[in-house]
Amino acid sequence: MASTVDVLSHGRLNFGIGAGGFEHEYRAYGYDYPDTPDRLRHLREAVQMILAMWTQEEAAFEGKYYQVRGAINQPKGVQKPHIPLLIGGGGEQVTLKLVAQYGDACNISGSLETIQHKFDVLKKHCEAVGRDYITEPPAHLLGSPIENPRKSFLDI
Repeated sequence: MASTVDVLSHGRLNFGIGAGGFEHEYRAYGYDYPDTPDRLRHLREAVQMILAMWTQEEAAFEGKYYQVRGAINQPKGVQKPHIPLLIGGGGEQVTLKLVAQYGDACNISGSLETIQHKFDVLKKHCEAVGRDYITEPPAHLLGSPIENPRKSFLDI
C-alpha cells in the first residue's frame, strides 16, 4: 500500500516504522506484546522485507518472522531508489544501528546534549557499516530534516 500512496501523492510519502513501544496499542488489537529484544528482531526483518518489496521485481526474503518468495509489489513507488524510510526510536545498540544500515531518517528527541550524543552514536554505526554520514546522513529531528547533522543545534 505504501508504494501506491507514493504514486498517488506524486512521491511525497515518507514511510515510518518502529518496534512498537506502547503495550496498550498491541492489547487494543488483541496482539501479544513481545519483549523489547523480540520486537526489535521483528523490526529488523520487517525493514529488510519492506526494502526488498520496494526494490526487487519479485521480492525474496527469508527470515524467522517474515518470508516472501517471489512477491510482486506493483506499482513501485515514485521515489528512487525507494520511498524514504524513517525508523522510529533512539535505542543506541539496535535501533540506531538499523537506521545506519537501512534508514533514511530517524526521530531522535531529548535535550540538545542527548540529541548530539545520539547523532554521535549514529555516526559511529554509519562508519561501522560503511555509510558516509556526511554525504548520506540518516538524520531527522521531530519532523524537521536537518540538512547538515554536523551543524550545531543552536544554529538551527
